Amino acid sequence: MTELDFVNHVGLVATFGTELEQPLIAAGRYIACGGGRKRPRAEVAFAVLEEHQGKGIGSLLLKHLAKIGRAQGICEFQADVLADNRQMIAVLERSGFPIERSTEFGVDRVLLKIGDESS
Repeated sequence: MTELDFVNHVGLVATFGTELEQPLIAAGRYIACGGGRKRPRAEVAFAVLEEHQGKGIGSLLLKHLAKIGRAQGICEFQADVLADNRQMIAVLERSGFPIERSTEFGVDRVLLKIGDESS
């Protein structure tokens, strides 16, 4: 989590308030994982404290990670989500990105098309 290069390994955090020493309420990150030359892919993950879930924080982190990822040539985000984690699946489905989903052994693999090979 501390070895970020903002190319292949990106991490963002969210705090509540404007003071310098605020507790973290959420984190999001991606790590490039291949996907081939035509469609570079990164695995994306989020954690939001329970009392702050449902407020759009995960969606905001996803939006910013996608912007950074596209600038670095990432075309797809991959997320493996427990099939019963409806809140996280809803965040990904409402992202506005084209989505593909498959389920195996109680885990949904979600692919978000955040860019294309020409961008």
